[in-house]
Amino acid sequence: MSKDKYDRQTRLWGEGQILISASKLLCLNSDSLSSEILKNLILSGVGEVTIIDNAKITKEDIKTNFFIDLNDIGKNRSEIVLKNLLELNPDVKGSFIEKTAKEYLDDTNNDLGKYDIIIAANLKKEEDNKIYELSKKMGLRVVIIKNNGLFGFLRIFENYHGNMCLRLMDNPVADYRLSCPWKELIDFANSFDLEKMELN
Repeated sequence: MSKDKYDRQTRLWGEGQILISASKLLCLNSDSLSSEILKNLILSGVGEVTIIDNAKITKEDIKTNFFIDLNDIGKNRSEIVLKNLLELNPDVKGSFIEKTAKEYLDDTNNDLGKYDIIIAANLKKEEDNKIYELSKKMGLRVVIIKNNGLFGFLRIFENYHGNMCLRLMDNPVADYRLSCPWKELIDFANSFDLEKMELN
């Protein structure tokens, strides 16, 4: 019998579990949304987690975050959340940096490049733009995620685009992309002014 606690997952999806166990993750923020994301990643056996946040725990945090309680009010949120999350899986390494996301991103000596994936949870628009620019420049994998009650938003950035050559396959699948559209189709597509169209 295997002593590897992830043996079942490794048998199920193979190298995927090995990659998860070796990955380093950076999370910008330690609110309830990022705590839930980190909980699932820590339970799945991610290798290392770093949280960037300097917020202090308030009564509002206690209403929405399972990983803090009344005794934690006034303490550093990232430290308490990380401590309680790591109890779920002692094999995961973790650390926190007591800075705002903006301070961390503006620091030219930050170590963004060492992380396999960066999660930006409920940040301000200018911080999202900054992490997007850095992801383009440094080739980072970034997940920007926001929520407001039951509504959510997810955006993924990665400087990689895979292209499949279907002609080289033994059993090619149907390719419905139009690499050479005809003139009438181009004219039809150009007849729409996307900037003036309404969203609904």
